[in-house]
Amino acid sequence: DLSGRIAGLKIDKLDIEAPKTDQPMKIAAAVRVGDTPLTATGTFGPPGLLLPAARPAPFPVDLTIQAGTATASARGSIADVRAMTGMNVAVTAQIPDLSVLSPLAGRPLPAIKTVAFHGSLTDANGGFRHGAALHGITLTSADGDLSGDAAVGLAARASLTADLKSTRVDLDAIQAAVDQIPAPSAPSSGAAPPPRPQKQRGDTLFSNQPIP
Repeated sequence: DLSGRIAGLKIDKLDIEAPKTDQPMKIAAAVRVGDTPLTATGTFGPPGLLLPAARPAPFPVDLTIQAGTATASARGSIADVRAMTGMNVAVTAQIPDLSVLSPLAGRPLPAIKTVAFHGSLTDANGGFRHGAALHGITLTSADGDLSGDAAVGLAARASLTADLKSTRVDLDAIQAAVDQIPAPSAPSSGAAPPPRPQKQRGDTLFSNQPIP
């Protein structure tokens, strides 16, 4: 029971198989976050490549995660796993209902349906300590689509750079899903939560409020 560290987290099973330092590792885990079951199975490069004296060599990654009805996978390799450089991993996800993942997010999520994602994850020059990027993003759902590239920089000044496009976005449907997110439960004192403020719809699509 790890709920003292992460709310609602319990580990039911964790198996790690590493026969030899030059043979692949296998991992199988089953956990629960609240009432949401999560399983993970994966095959990775040999543990010898994690040792300080090891020479860099491609470190395979093949991981599959299932949470409720959602599935995600990461498949590819890392050129130098100790330095976390040279990553090239294809990431995919199939999420029938985004709201099912609310316990994992730690907050209510909108009930956006039929979400599918694909992208290639790479590190920035100098490794993950300097940033990461997603290339060839394709994101589709019942309410729209998105494609392009995005990068996060973690140097002296953090940055987010993205080049994205969409051919279809149903803003009314997305807003309706957000509006249907359950309100926070009442506090233990029994007092009713404050009413949710009504959203004002203006003539502009994006807010003119500054972003921190």
